Amino acid sequence: MRQLKPVRIALVATALVITASACGGTPQAESKPATAPAPAAATLVVTAIPKPTEMAAVKEYLGKVLPILKRAGGTLVRRLKTNKIIDGRPAGMTLVMDFKSPEAVTAAFESDAYKALLPVRDRGFSEMNILLTQGM
Repeated sequence: MRQLKPVRIALVATALVITASACGGTPQAESKPATAPAPAAATLVVTAIPKPTEMAAVKEYLGKVLPILKRAGGTLVRRLKTNKIIDGRPAGMTLVMDFKSPEAVTAAFESDAYKALLPVRDRGFSEMNILLTQGM
């Protein structure tokens, strides 16, 4: 009997699983599906248009606002830069964070630490939309 190299064994095993699934069968060694993480009770979505002439204020705001949000229990999901606008108003930046409760988000934005950042935010951004969202 000819011995297969580990790479070939993996390819053969993958082919067997695909073939069994396509034929309605169940592969012998089927792994359990991973459990999805529990959904966040509240998700913060922020879209913003930075002022190109005020990038120092933008950097200062971002450097100070993220710690405030993290102290409130926020978990960074993603920071994004807009590459293309398909439809609607442009936003140069998008931030997505999960929180355990809507109250935690509200408390962060009502805190004295955040209120102290408002002049910096207003200097650095021509527009900012702060949205509190929940799953549907």
